[in-house]
Amino acid sequence: MSENKTRKYIKYAIGEIILVVIGILIALQINNWNQKQRNKELTIDYLEDFKKDLINDTIIFNRALKRANNTIQKDKAIIAANDFNSITKDSLYDILRIHHSMRIYQINNSTYTKLLNTGFTEAKEYRELFNTISLYYTIEYKIYGEYIEWDKEQTIDMNDSEFLEYDNIDLSVLNKSIENTQLPNLDDNTRNEIVNFITSNKFRNRLYADYTRKERVVNRIIIQKELATGLLKLIDAKLKS
Repeated sequence: MSENKTRKYIKYAIGEIILVVIGILIALQINNWNQKQRNKELTIDYLEDFKKDLINDTIIFNRALKRANNTIQKDKAIIAANDFNSITKDSLYDILRIHHSMRIYQINNSTYTKLLNTGFTEAKEYRELFNTISLYYTIEYKIYGEYIEWDKEQTIDMNDSEFLEYDNIDLSVLNKSIENTQLPNLDDNTRNEIVNFITSNKFRNRLYADYTRKERVVNRIIIQKELATGLLKLIDAKLKS
């Protein structure tokens, strides 16, 4: 080839290479933009699901606080009471039924579990928010669960042997799921047996342990509720922006 034609071919080849490189760069840019948009849409979907879970959590916390505080008030009222001989038979049996645990008030972490299982990597602009969410469902979730489990383990069930050892107390009447069940008339021996039981140091100490434990559980529920409320505000602000 002559020198002029060689130069033309080299220029042509370089031009073709440049066009190919530009095409690849444009394609990569479009692909990155599309991936970014998909991540953003998926992130918003996750945040909406987290929002639903947190709203349900706050409802659960409110129910738990109401029930726990009600139990605490009853425990304290029984300890402070001086005369049990004049109260009705219904009230006496209700005192025996007072114990319950907070085991049913668990946090819903289904969305967070789904997020971990899919291996989703959130968009960079949401990373700080996702770190806060992760903290709620790991460290704070674990601490809250430990308090609930502690109360579950320490709460005495009605079928505990300490209840059953009182022969004159008929626990079957406490099962109010049977329709039209009527509490029987209490004879003096039965009433005295129940009064002796609920005024014993063993029972009073159990009430004291129950309400002091639940006071600590209530404090933890309040903390968890504040965390959920704060996280809801952050998610709302991010979704609006």
